[in-house]
Amino acid sequence: MTDAVTVIVKAMVDRSERPAVSQAVAFLESSLSAAAGGPVTVTCEFADTLETLNPSGEACVVIASLLPEVANYQQPWAGVADRLSNAVRTLASVEDAPVFLCTVFRHVPGSDADPQSRLIRIRRLNLLATELSRETGLFVVDLDRYLADIGGAKIEVDYRLEGPSAAKIVGREMALAIVSAGLDAYVPFEVQDAAKSTLTQTELGLALKATDALPSNVMALGSGRRKQVVATVVDTDEEGHVGWLFELLLTGKLSPKEAVAKLSSSIANRGLKASSAMVFGAIWQRLSGRPRMGR
Repeated sequence: MTDAVTVIVKAMVDRSERPAVSQAVAFLESSLSAAAGGPVTVTCEFADTLETLNPSGEACVVIASLLPEVANYQQPWAGVADRLSNAVRTLASVEDAPVFLCTVFRHVPGSDADPQSRLIRIRRLNLLATELSRETGLFVVDLDRYLADIGGAKIEVDYRLEGPSAAKIVGREMALAIVSAGLDAYVPFEVQDAAKSTLTQTELGLALKATDALPSNVMALGSGRRKQVVATVVDTDEEGHVGWLFELLLTGKLSPKEAVAKLSSSIANRGLKASSAMVFGAIWQRLSGRPRMGR
């Protein structure tokens, strides 16, 4: 690659998340430049609300967060959900502007005012992210699942993402999600794949296991060049997630080998009895057409 490339990122996140977005931009710029063999510039513009986040008019990558809504936990949920859904649907309808919606880490300190109500609001927000992803095709950066796997206490972080290591950890997860699914308009697949490999091997200066080449919230369908076709796999309801995998398998969008691999990762920690019940329940749910809880 010899032509100069500029990737535009537009973000609406909580103030405490902006360092992580800035770190993601830095990770993207360095890994893409190395992979492309030439300078790739990544710029970032911040908006204060979803309504003022305007991706139209130019190709860009959109990062949106649900964390600002935790402060509104005393507002009626129905009104908050309608407002968020309308704003996100508008963003997702813009061409050449893939949307990456960040979930909220479900760790609320007991010292916070009304921690239980805040936790309930976070759970509802994360479920809404899943529903909007399935409805609109936007990508979900599942920070809740990712940080829970690491352990909030280990890295000294709660839902605000203000810990000393949060910016690097969250920034790399955001960068991995974007390079896995959001850069087809900017660089060839080979560059994306090489940048992804570089990001995966990037040391964070922490005692953490290396992540897989794909972040936990993005699934590649097929292999080789077809690996650019990705889908989010975020779900706060494991049975619903397993049912979704069966739906992909039955419609030919996922091979039996890929389905087995994905199912194994979903049920590995549940034990044989609990896993069997979850799988059979998911199959019955899909075949009977029974609506999922929360819809």
